[in-house]
Amino acid sequence: MPEAFTNIETPIAADDSSGRGLYLPASGHDIDSAEFVSLTVNKPVRLGPNTWKLSWSSILSNVTFSIYRDGELALQTKLLSHIFYIEQGESPVFEIIDTPGGLPSVGFPGNSLITWYAIAGTDHYRVEEFVAAVWTLQRKIVAGDKPYFNFRTRWLEDVTIHQFRVIAVGTNGNESTAKLVNVFMVRHPDPPLAGFAYNGAGPKTVTITEL
Repeated sequence: MPEAFTNIETPIAADDSSGRGLYLPASGHDIDSAEFVSLTVNKPVRLGPNTWKLSWSSILSNVTFSIYRDGELALQTKLLSHIFYIEQGESPVFEIIDTPGGLPSVGFPGNSLITWYAIAGTDHYRVEEFVAAVWTLQRKIVAGDKPYFNFRTRWLEDVTIHQFRVIAVGTNGNESTAKLVNVFMVRHPDPPLAGFAYNGAGPKTVTITEL
């Protein structure tokens, strides 16, 4: 049986050497103005190279669970487990809510969208990523007659700066100067360190000071 975690201050996480991982922030629920924890989430179980099983339980009766993945609703179910597919390098945030009207915390995606405007006379664009000290082709995009282009990156490792570049290749074979894009991926940022002071005399003000 998976080990159960009930401490609401301790996130449940599982990962492996392949770079995949799960992050499940434990949730408390405010019922009748008192802190009340009704949900227990079990440690994720890896079933295969890309599949993980999540399971949970609640002391509430006749519950419809809302499962959020990176802040977006993935499914609603009355079952007590579900199997999810996890891409290579992906580190999704799952939240399981067992009370009606409960909302997830803000989730951050694990990839980035690179967008650029079309350049006249271009045959195609090369999108490359700097991997192991080498610029590596990720995709070749035919120009066509589109006014702009999008490229969504792979799932990016957390707390890491990733480098990409876009090169326009003309119909004459000439290449443009590369447009560099740096992506600093932080999927689970720390809470900001700040002090708050409220002044209720005269015009009411709140002063926020960085610590």
